[in-house]
Amino acid sequence: MTASPENFTLQKLHHFTGHQGAIYTLEVSSEKDFFFSGSGDAYVTRWNAENTVSPEAIIRAQATVYSLCLMHEKNFLAVGESSGTLHVVDLKSKKEIHNIVFHTAGIYDMKFSERYQRLFTAGGDGTIGIWDGDGFKLLVSKKLCEQKVRGVAVSDKHSLAAFACGDGTIAVYNADSLRGVIRFSAHDLSANSIAFHPGGKHLLTGGRDAHLRIWNIENNFELEKEIPAHNYAIYKIMFNAGGTLFATASRDKTAKVWDAADASFLFRLDKEKLSGHLNSVNTVLWLDNNTLISAGDDRSIIIWKIAKTQGIASEFLP
Repeated sequence: MTASPENFTLQKLHHFTGHQGAIYTLEVSSEKDFFFSGSGDAYVTRWNAENTVSPEAIIRAQATVYSLCLMHEKNFLAVGESSGTLHVVDLKSKKEIHNIVFHTAGIYDMKFSERYQRLFTAGGDGTIGIWDGDGFKLLVSKKLCEQKVRGVAVSDKHSLAAFACGDGTIAVYNADSLRGVIRFSAHDLSANSIAFHPGGKHLLTGGRDAHLRIWNIENNFELEKEIPAHNYAIYKIMFNAGGTLFATASRDKTAKVWDAADASFLFRLDKEKLSGHLNSVNTVLWLDNNTLISAGDDRSIIIWKIAKTQGIASEFLP
C-alpha cells in the first residue's frame, strides 16, 4: 500500500521568534525536548520544543553560524561560521575549548561519526576537512571542487562519508581509511544536500535543480529514483530516527514531508495553508520520530507534529 496524507495527522504546535538574522542550521541536544539553532545574528541558541523553558543564548560566534553538529558522547557542540572558523563548545561548562581556522570560506555542513570519533566538515572554499574527535587534529583535507561543498552525510553502518559538491557531483569516502570510494555526477547544477537512509541501502541527494535523487549504495550508487521535489533549490534532507519519514527544506519557502518506505509525498508545509514560513526554508530537524522543526530566512522556527494513523507496508526503501 502506498502511503498517503490520510495515513497521518499534521499539527503546527509552536512558532518561535527571537533571532535577529536568518536561521541556517538546527541541531539536537543531548537533553530531551531541547535543540539548538544557529543564525545570521551569530548566536547559537538553545530552545525547548515544548515551550516550557525560555530560549537561552549558548555562545555568540564571530560571524554568521552556518552549521552545528552535536558530538553526543562528549556533549560537545561544533559550530561552523561563515568565515570558515570552527568552534568546539563544551556544553557542560558552556565554554569554547577549540577555535580552529582552516577553511577560508563558510562551513556549510558538519557530521560526526561516533564509530570512528571523527568530525567531517564541508567548506565553501571547495575543501573538506576530516578531524580527530579527541584533539581535533586535522587528519585529511582535500579540495573537491572550485565551488562550495554544501553537504556531508556519514553512514557508520557502511563506513562511508559522502559530500555534496557545487559542481553537481557526489564524492564518497571510506570513513575508516579516509580513501576515496567513488565520485559521480548527481545534479545538473550544485548538489546542495545529502543524507543516508537509516535502512542502509540508499543515499538521497538534493540539488539546486530542485530535484531529489535516490541512489542505490549496494549497486555502485546507481540512480534508482528521481523526483522533481521542489520549485527551487533543496537545502536540506533529513530522516527521522526510525527511518519512517524524511523531510526536505527548500528555497521555494516550503518544507515537505515524505514517506521513507516508497519516497511518496505526504505534506507541503507552506504559508498559504498551514501558516508556514514567509521566506526560504533553510533547514529541518527531526527531534523525534514525530516532531519536525523547520527554520529559515524569516528568522522563525516552527514545530510540527506528524503522527501515523494507519499501518503502511514498505514497498521501496527498507
